[in-house]
Order: sequence, then C-alpha cells, then structure tokens
Amino acid sequence: MNADDELKIDCLSTNEAWELFQNVVGEAPLKKDPEILTLAKNISEKCHGLPLALNVIGKAMSCKEDVHEWRHANDVLKSSSREFPGMEENILSVLKFSYDGLEDDKMKSCFLYCSLFPEDYEIKKEELIEYWINEGFINGKRDEDGSNNKGHVIIGSLVRAHLLMESETTVKMHDVLREMALWIGSTSEKQCVKTGVNLTLIPNDDINWSVLRRISLMRNQFDE
Repeated sequence: MNADDELKIDCLSTNEAWELFQNVVGEAPLKKDPEILTLAKNISEKCHGLPLALNVIGKAMSCKEDVHEWRHANDVLKSSSREFPGMEENILSVLKFSYDGLEDDKMKSCFLYCSLFPEDYEIKKEELIEYWINEGFINGKRDEDGSNNKGHVIIGSLVRAHLLMESETTVKMHDVLREMALWIGSTSEKQCVKTGVNLTLIPNDDINWSVLRRISLMRNQFDE
C-alpha cells in the first residue's frame, strides 16, 4: 500500500462489532463492574466496525479489570477521534492505542521494524530476530540449539496482541497495521520506507539522509 492509496476497510454492523469485541475481551472484565460494560460498548463503537481494530483493542483490554483503566482507554480513544477526524487517520490512531500499550520501547521498536518490509511480505522469524539483534533491540544470547529466546518471546507477544500474523516459520503485518507502523516510524524511529514503488533511481531529492536511522528500498527496479 502506497502513501496515496486509501485503506480498504470492510466494516461490521454495530451489533456484529459489539459481539466480536465481547468475544475478544472475554467475560471476566465485562462482568467486573457495570460501568466497564458501558465503557466497553463506547470503545467498541470507536473501532468503526473494523474487525482488525476490534481484535487489537479488545485484546489490549482483555486483561484490564479495573474500571479506571477502561475510563482511561475511553478517554484516550475519544481524544484521538477529535485529533484525527478523517476515517483513515482515526482508524490508525485507534490502533495506536494497542501499540502504546506494548511492554517497553524495545518491543515497540521491534514492531515498527517490521514495517520496513514490503506489504504482505513473509518475514522469516530467524532473520527478523537477527535484524533485531544487529539493531541492538535485544541481546544476542542464544540457547543450546542456537535460538534466541528473547526474540521469540517478543514475536509471541506481538502475535498475541494481534499486531503480527504468523505461520510456522514466518510473520507478516496486516496492511492497515503496517500503515500505522509507517505513520509512527516516520517520526519516532526516523524511518523512510519506499518499497515496491517501481523506483529506478535512489530518490535523493525528497529524502533527508542526515536525519534518518533506517531506509528501506526493497522490491524496486534499480539498475545493477
């Protein structure tokens, strides 16, 4: 998906969205306090019927049984909808709530790094972990079988948060989540990503190389 493309969003009805959100959150938090149930309905509506958002936000809230945490989430999402009134920007800001709830800055950087790969790219887990080690996000300590436990723990956490999709040996990002990661990464990580846009020359004119930490130009058509 390029910067000028619109996000393709298939939305559920209000009732379908609420049913999905309840299933993802689970019964325990929703039965803890009557106010949580009301707040949960409000938060569900702020996901605009997008299954991805309902899954991501629902998973982020599934472990929260304190009404104050639900009030905070509702306030944050309400603020986002005022700050980003457009549908596309609003969806990205809603999804960012789950990103903001990640364990620490290292895990956030690991997630954002995945957006350097092209859309729908199957990223090999072991290669991704090597990249994370080289970036200094995680240490290079290995188990007896040569695997890096910390890297796999982070992948598992991102998958359970619905921020990555996985197969046995690879992971990939949903295109909407990748758009969110590109949106965040362009500022917080100083990343520039121009993948799969049929470039034939390095785009020197519109890139400020002096401020960038990372640039990805995968799947272009540069002359060798």
